[in-house]
Amino acid sequence: MFSSLTTAERFRTAAGAPSAQPLDPVAALLHLYPVNVLRLTDLNVNGICDWLTRRRIEPPHPLTVCHDRTLRGGIVAQRGAAFIFLDDSDSVQEQRYTAAHETGHYLQDHLYPREDALAELGEEILSVLDGLRPPTWSEQIGALLSSTSLAHYAHLMER
Repeated sequence: MFSSLTTAERFRTAAGAPSAQPLDPVAALLHLYPVNVLRLTDLNVNGICDWLTRRRIEPPHPLTVCHDRTLRGGIVAQRGAAFIFLDDSDSVQEQRYTAAHETGHYLQDHLYPREDALAELGEEILSVLDGLRPPTWSEQIGALLSSTSLAHYAHLMER
């Protein structure tokens, strides 16, 4: 795990934006990575699960076991791609803040650790990261020693 500043600099570098230049994080994110930003009215946990299920996407385990509650936003990330959910009834400013917050989670907690795992552990780990097979004992040890997560990622931003 690395700092938020390291994440920001890595993102700015990928976007080709110098530190002094303003950057729209959502526009850059949508341009660089396989991410969709979705606005749902009266966002809640069940609404995210229903949205995913209707599209034949299995909701990640953390969403299926938590209690339903209203949300400002959330992210579901798997296989390098992500859906960022925003509450459409929030103000534009609040949605912008939530989108930037969830962008940070996508980069720092999912995408960059995934890229680092591939660099550290090799292409063979991709099938583990994609949930196609469980990690071997050796891969688990390698992930632990390199501080690499092998899990899928979901984050919810409570109201």
